[in-house]
Amino acid sequence: MASTAAPPPDPIRAFISSITNQVNRPVGLAVDGSDRLYAGNWFQDTVSRFAPDGTFQATIGPTGISAPGGLAIDSSGRLLVANENANTVSLFDDGGVLLATIGASAGLVAPSGLAVDSAGNVYVSSGTGSSDSLISKFDSVGVFQFSWITPDVSAFLATRPVPEPSTVALTLAACGNLAAFLRWRGRKAAGRTA
Repeated sequence: MASTAAPPPDPIRAFISSITNQVNRPVGLAVDGSDRLYAGNWFQDTVSRFAPDGTFQATIGPTGISAPGGLAIDSSGRLLVANENANTVSLFDDGGVLLATIGASAGLVAPSGLAVDSAGNVYVSSGTGSSDSLISKFDSVGVFQFSWITPDVSAFLATRPVPEPSTVALTLAACGNLAAFLRWRGRKAAGRTA
């Protein structure tokens, strides 16, 4: 005789449902060393933290957050938030306390992508349709080091419409290479490493 019991709840659907009930227009995601998920709430100027099972744990911000874009977690477990409207990056401790704001004098414009290397250096992608897209490097304590124009942007702009805002994503490979992925009006350009 076949069982008529209801199937067990789908953990993936429960996880997604939990997150979508807490996050409005998620733009940045990060996972820490404890497998907790962080999701930026662009319209609320906050970041939501979830347990590995999707259970909502905490809201970080709005102090220190303005239209969160990219998120990253450094090797000490601190959360970095790219503030697209404030042109800065905020650093929070594990408890959500604002520790520092970096990039205010570095010329960031709508920062959207973040990556942190094993030495704690922070890489920030920024730029909009009215400015060049840049990748800026900050040392582990937030001191600006240098910026460079992302690969192929100058040549691309000479022949095509300018990129839309928030078009550069960053990631670091295990070997330490920084990769930038560019997107223009629905088309993807090949990633390049530096």
